[in-house]
Amino acid sequence: MAEEEVKIADLKNALQSWRDVLLPLHSILQWEKQWHPFSIVGCTTTFFMMLWLLEPSLLTTIALICLTITVSEFCVPHLYSGFLIRPEPWTEKHEQRYDMICRSIVLNKEKLCITYRSFCLLKSTRQRLYYTILISALVFMAWLGNNVDNMLLTYALVTFVCLVPGMENKGILRRYGGLLTDKIADMAMTSIKTDAKNKSE
Repeated sequence: MAEEEVKIADLKNALQSWRDVLLPLHSILQWEKQWHPFSIVGCTTTFFMMLWLLEPSLLTTIALICLTITVSEFCVPHLYSGFLIRPEPWTEKHEQRYDMICRSIVLNKEKLCITYRSFCLLKSTRQRLYYTILISALVFMAWLGNNVDNMLLTYALVTFVCLVPGMENKGILRRYGGLLTDKIADMAMTSIKTDAKNKSE
């Protein structure tokens, strides 16, 4: 727990200049208003529509994305420092929301790391299940990438990732993700029982 608090404190210090931007961005990603999911889809659609119309090369696309990130990293904190945009006075309520955002980022990162380590552990404990899942996923990805336009796939993936925080906040992921998790768990238990039966024979 102490290590987790240290990570949260480090993240809060690292994002200090972005805190006035993170609060409204977090409210949009959490769908605090009804129009927020539509604004997210609209932004991603506009971005990919521009890519589709301009048809830049892969190198140009990567360079432009990195350029946008770099310029934003330099300009946005200065804009909110009072040079052009005067932010709201920072209150205790704002600090609590900022702490909650940083805590959520750290906890979600830990969840991803635990999920990755669990999947890697599956290789040594349940090799048959591990390779079945991995090979099936890779074959499906290869088939999907060969039959669906890559731009459309990337657009769908980016839009879905941007909508995930809001879907989780509204309980949509818990509702439908629970069904998927139960199905995967049933498949895993069936595989384990089959292996145990084969070994006993």
